[in-house]
Amino acid sequence: MNTFGGFFNGDVTGTTPTRYPRIVGFEVPPLKTKVDVIRDAPIVALLDEAPSIDWIHAFNLQVAGLKGELGLAEVSIEGHRIFFFGSTANGRRLAEAVRTLVAQVSQLIMDSRLDSRAASPRGDMPPVRHDAAPAASLGTVLVVEDDEILRTLACEALNGAGWRTREAADANAALALLATEAVDAVFTDVDMPGGMDGLALADDIFHRWPSIGLVVTSGRYSVDASRVPRGGVFLSKPYQRRQLLAVVDLVTHADSSRS
Repeated sequence: MNTFGGFFNGDVTGTTPTRYPRIVGFEVPPLKTKVDVIRDAPIVALLDEAPSIDWIHAFNLQVAGLKGELGLAEVSIEGHRIFFFGSTANGRRLAEAVRTLVAQVSQLIMDSRLDSRAASPRGDMPPVRHDAAPAASLGTVLVVEDDEILRTLACEALNGAGWRTREAADANAALALLATEAVDAVFTDVDMPGGMDGLALADDIFHRWPSIGLVVTSGRYSVDASRVPRGGVFLSKPYQRRQLLAVVDLVTHADSSRS
């Protein structure tokens, strides 16, 4: 087993005390001129610490949108290790691309947290409206998630596929928004602050606005399909961009598929 030389130097977290994973080396199997992802062993990027669920979620969303050479490398993450496939011709180049991707994900999370603090120092700002979707929109999705980073990432993925999005940090905010605005789907986390969790919210929406598509998500609980209102879908965290778009398409009968 060989290793690519060098370490990932520099702390991408800047001045924030929060630690993010860094690549500290690579494990490289004997590379071939042509890659067979079924039979060949992957290249492994070694992280200095196990990433948080937020980081993994952001990483998976970024991976789902990869194109070109890195997009064909079957990048995945498990614990302290990132796996990808490369050949004798592109192995080192892909390793550097994965190194850059790790730094970009950490920077994205850090910037999102800094923007959140600057925009809402007291935490009393109204829900953010994302209106960056194309004019020919597929419709509107309300994202209900108490984690600012995960809300932002989900909205960005949906916006990029042609959906307008609205945000709410808890069930009460979501119901207040639904009372005044029409949406096509609600994508809600299960575990949220307040007296109503995501399952109760989904049930309330189903009875009050039965035409709204429902997607329930959680990284902490495994939700049985029978607990999700009829026609709704449960999506486990961490999920990939393509999975998110697919389930929203399913509950709205839309088509936001992307290659």
